[in-house]
Amino acid sequence: MSTITTSSATGIIKYPEVIGLISVNIAIAISWIAYHEYQPQLLHSLNLEHLSDFLLYAKIIILVVVPPIAGYISDKIMNKGGRYILVLLTGIYFTAMIFMIVATMISVAHLQWVATVIPVFLVLWLIGMNVFHAPANALIDRFADRKYLPFVMGLVIMCTQMVYALEPIVISLISFFGDVLTFVVGGLLIAGTGAYFYYRTQDEIAELQINSREEAYSPNDFEDWVKIFLGALAIGWAHGLIMNYIPQKLSTQIGGFPISDDLFAFLLLAFAALAAFLIGKWLQGKDVDKYIYGAMITLLISSVIFMLISNKEIFVIAAIAMVLAQSLLHVSILPFAFTRISASKVTFAVGVFFGGTELLNGMLEVLF
Repeated sequence: MSTITTSSATGIIKYPEVIGLISVNIAIAISWIAYHEYQPQLLHSLNLEHLSDFLLYAKIIILVVVPPIAGYISDKIMNKGGRYILVLLTGIYFTAMIFMIVATMISVAHLQWVATVIPVFLVLWLIGMNVFHAPANALIDRFADRKYLPFVMGLVIMCTQMVYALEPIVISLISFFGDVLTFVVGGLLIAGTGAYFYYRTQDEIAELQINSREEAYSPNDFEDWVKIFLGALAIGWAHGLIMNYIPQKLSTQIGGFPISDDLFAFLLLAFAALAAFLIGKWLQGKDVDKYIYGAMITLLISSVIFMLISNKEIFVIAAIAMVLAQSLLHVSILPFAFTRISASKVTFAVGVFFGGTELLNGMLEVLF
């Protein structure tokens, strides 16, 4: 654990704490891949396929609504002198517990009562996975001087996105473990990374307790909230297009493409991960504010182009431009929020960001 100091005054990057956050985000990414892999199989084995649409809509609503609520509650607890860590630890260990319960239920799936309660625990799992996301990532501001935050964001995003880019390999590993062991390992992974993160960040959390987050932040401005939310929508729009629209268009409208549609989507995710790291490095020490609206406009124009054009060369160029704009937004929105949103609402702002990224992404998942 590091010495209790204000990160913006240290002029350094606290890599152990950053690694702790990366490990939590990677655990979340692997857990999401496991959920998407086994949820259809689980519903099929229990003759609950009719609940697939309900769980899809429940997932989208939870992803959009729960992070802002968790952020709001965390800020309220902190501002009243309570323990900021309460929401974080509750989410982590509640989710780990649900993993273990689901693993137990899968092992006794032949019992009639399991089919009745398993959808409830899947919804609880979705809620638990989103409770601790905003409070954990809101601590990024304590891990580095603010001029380094785009680089730190790029590092976190690169590691997390690369897990999604390597999804076929992760699925092969999950299939090797099997359903019961996958959920057991998932629970241990969430609990273990959460415990390590808490151990590494106790000083930063104590700093929040001592200072009650009273720092020299600018007053709230409605335009700043709008910018954060619009940036989140743009990021989610791009991700939804990569995962849902692009594979469909490649398979139905663009002929002679040299690689499969799914492989191209995964390559775009890998490119987005590396681009986030490089752009974050480039933005280090720069004013991220002046790049945000330009990135949004670029992302919108490029996405419209490849949705309207069937020429494969233009399609690829437009997709790359969209991914670059998305990566710039990914590494700049939260650093912008940390400098413009008042201390008493910054975790809520992080929750709004995460919820916003899932709104259009979820709509595209439903449509395609």
